[in-house]
Amino acid sequence: MKHLINRILKPLGYMVIRAMAAINDGWSSLSTGTFRNASKEKVNNQTALTVSALFACVRNVSEDIAKMPLKIYRKDGDYRHEESRHPLTRLLQYQPNPEMTAISFRETLNAQAMGWGNGYAEIQRDVSGRPLYLWPLRPDRITMRRDRTTNRAFYTVTTGDGGQADIWAEDILHVHGLGFDGVTGYNIVSCAAQSIGAAIAMEKLAGAYFGNGMHQSGILKHPKEMSKPAQDRLKLQLAEEYGGAEQGHKTLILEEGMDFISNTIDPKASQMIQTRQFSVTEFCRWLRVPPHKVADLSRATFSNIEEQNIDYVQDGLLGWCERWEQVLWWKLLSEKEKQAGLYFEHVVEGLLRGNVLARYEAYSRMWDRGVLSINEIRSKENMNPIDGGDRHFVPMNFVPLEDTGQSGAVRAMVDDIAQRLAAREIKELEKHAKHAEKDLPRFRQWLREFYEKHDRYIIEAIMPLCLTLNKAVCVDWKSSTTSLLSLKSFMQMTDEPMAVLADRRNGHAEYIANNLRGYYET
Repeated sequence: MKHLINRILKPLGYMVIRAMAAINDGWSSLSTGTFRNASKEKVNNQTALTVSALFACVRNVSEDIAKMPLKIYRKDGDYRHEESRHPLTRLLQYQPNPEMTAISFRETLNAQAMGWGNGYAEIQRDVSGRPLYLWPLRPDRITMRRDRTTNRAFYTVTTGDGGQADIWAEDILHVHGLGFDGVTGYNIVSCAAQSIGAAIAMEKLAGAYFGNGMHQSGILKHPKEMSKPAQDRLKLQLAEEYGGAEQGHKTLILEEGMDFISNTIDPKASQMIQTRQFSVTEFCRWLRVPPHKVADLSRATFSNIEEQNIDYVQDGLLGWCERWEQVLWWKLLSEKEKQAGLYFEHVVEGLLRGNVLARYEAYSRMWDRGVLSINEIRSKENMNPIDGGDRHFVPMNFVPLEDTGQSGAVRAMVDDIAQRLAAREIKELEKHAKHAEKDLPRFRQWLREFYEKHDRYIIEAIMPLCLTLNKAVCVDWKSSTTSLLSLKSFMQMTDEPMAVLADRRNGHAEYIANNLRGYYET
């Protein structure tokens, strides 16, 4: 009945059932068939998780994908704008449904896609067809089909109460890995069954070795015939006194002329440790994860760990990021939003947040090349903006980006020179002018010495501007400029020091800049 009602109402935008009931015990509860392998171990998607290397690979990639910021942007010509208030932002960054957080949802789907080959979620829409909630589905309960009449793809989902529901493909968010048809992904556990079986067998061998008190199994040879009760008592005595790792170094005592004949290979001779180590590399190869991400540092050094991390992001994560971004664009955005230029993108830089030095070095390089402004950097560090922090600068004496033309650059250089000259002059005068009336001759002597030094400072300050203009009049210009500024200041300061100091504090930088422009613009 639910199935029929759902078919009738779904085209109208209503949802009557949710395909998946709440799961209490997670991925390991999913039942599946056993995949054949030479070790004859039971290998399926449940037992595969008991292999620590495989579990760590799936967990690391899924967690890294889930913790990266996933944002919605709108492309507008050469520019793009973040759509932080779009309703999908809440679903993908905070809460996709009333029962889980965004990181749990994305981590779950990615883990399913890595292990089972496919991660599914039902898109619950409102009456207008906009996504309302995203509900993860169990991959072992989904079958993809096609409608014979319309050839439209749909998914048959087994619900929690044992019923079935058909959901059109456009209402299923399907993230999958490598597959043979481009529609579904390979179950990696079935492909890697031999490697998983060997790893499980090796773990059992190691457990059995320590469980037997680190004694080799073999044959007890008795010179006479032993009765069945005597054999049972001997087995029980050996198990009680020599079984377990804590009794592994006890001396084995044999009576009545018995001999012990070993019939197994020593674990060291069988290279058990090397084989277990190889299994870590094997699963890293299957799931495209560098060994150091699963705590295997045998080949990692301080000199190459950064390169390995970069390789992990580029080769291990970016493929999954692109899969997510494309399927979200396909299934969650309306045709109108697609035409408006909306798209999804992971902020991979979020993976650098733990490395302060690398993060700040990247910010520094992008700032001094005009890529980021101060406020954009502060925003990435969750800091409030500051006044004047939205300007972009480039290395040409760090002038504003909009002034990088010849005239704009010269104007910016002049303003910078004038600010520095005025600041130096005012600072020195403030320290001495207030005492001038007490000893005016001494003040005048200091003033002469100061402006001799200040003349040289002016010449050094305007030298980059001379080189930029490359004019023959540069020498005369420097001489005239320094004479004008120094002599004018000297003559005025000797008569009324405090009055002229007040004047210097009000627009002196503009006065110097206008004088400089008067020379190079004529």
